[in-house]
Amino acid sequence: MLPMQQFEQLGLFYLGKRFDLATRQRRDDLVLYDAKDLVTHAVCVGMTGSGKTGLGLTVIEEAAELPILRPLIGMDKLEITDQAQQIGSFAISIEPDQDCCSLFTPPHPSTKTRLDDILKVERMFDVSALVKQGLDKIELSQFTFPL
Repeated sequence: MLPMQQFEQLGLFYLGKRFDLATRQRRDDLVLYDAKDLVTHAVCVGMTGSGKTGLGLTVIEEAAELPILRPLIGMDKLEITDQAQQIGSFAISIEPDQDCCSLFTPPHPSTKTRLDDILKVERMFDVSALVKQGLDKIELSQFTFPL
């Protein structure tokens, strides 16, 4: 088996080991996916039953031209609050301040997303320039949880 560091590199995504359906045995060869063939993103959701969050996620998947990997982390609000208190970030998280929510949220946001609306707006952006700008400003941080 390859040591972790041989496939943990920029551009590769480790999915696991292959499984032989005929023999019902796990094989030793690894399933590595080329990262440029994937879209990854994280979403903090609190689905309340109105359907808007699920609809929004569906539209993202329909609009994306690549497969999407959406990591799922199962913590409720109290677990997140407890963790924030343990690591010392809770107090600053509740300070009143301008954040991206208050700075960039329009006064009357549309909450029912439609794919054709997204595609229309998306054509207005120079996506290549935005990607380049984002890549030019990458910062790498490493966190280990739980503490």
